[in-house]
Amino acid sequence: MKTLTYHLLMLSLALTLIIPITAQALKMVPMSVKMSPSGRGANETFVIGNSGAKPVAVEMKVFIRSMTEDGEEVLTESEDDFIVFPEQMIVMPDQSQSVRLQWIGQEPDKELAYRLVAEQLPLNLEEEVVDGSRINVIFRYMASVYVLPKRRVQADIKITDAYIEESNRDGDIKNLIIIAHNQGTKHTILRKPTLTLTTATETFILKAEQLPGLSGANMLVGHTRVFKLPKPAGLHTGSFEADLQFYGKK
Repeated sequence: MKTLTYHLLMLSLALTLIIPITAQALKMVPMSVKMSPSGRGANETFVIGNSGAKPVAVEMKVFIRSMTEDGEEVLTESEDDFIVFPEQMIVMPDQSQSVRLQWIGQEPDKELAYRLVAEQLPLNLEEEVVDGSRINVIFRYMASVYVLPKRRVQADIKITDAYIEESNRDGDIKNLIIIAHNQGTKHTILRKPTLTLTTATETFILKAEQLPGLSGANMLVGHTRVFKLPKPAGLHTGSFEADLQFYGKK
């Protein structure tokens, strides 16, 4: 197996800056799907489109998706769970190509997370000159693929720890550390979160705009995330309880 780590947003932004406009003509839809372990739901069709003026060579791969505590995505190539057809193709200008994704693994007991990656490969064609150097264009589009068991699944987010961390040697800048774990059987997005901190004498209520990094975070099944947040004014080092609510929590 091959394991790769992607800073997805930074990678996309960086490529957007250095790749000629024609290279960004590659599109993939849909960008997120839920699949079943059997029946019609075990098959999904994606469409790769090329709205540019040049042919585009594309290779399709599936990766097992995991995440570090800091939110960095780690992708490990999946070799036995799916059939992808075709795996490689050339998409002509103003044309599209359908790609079939079929689950062939066993029924899981919890939701499994994958990425379907459409990677643009270099053709033997001259590319644009950037800063005096010729480059081979490589661009990745990634779709989210979730395989769910037939039984009911549900996310279950628990805060396992919350404390104030000193950020420098002088101790004059402090961060609020929230450690959350998804002990459920389905991923969830922390949409419109509200974090309530309760001390012996005060209660602090933090809304989404006060929770950068936590708000909108994807909590994959079985994963733990560590969120470093600005410390609310008036909250001091000591014992306090933390409760996290968000849109869709049950």
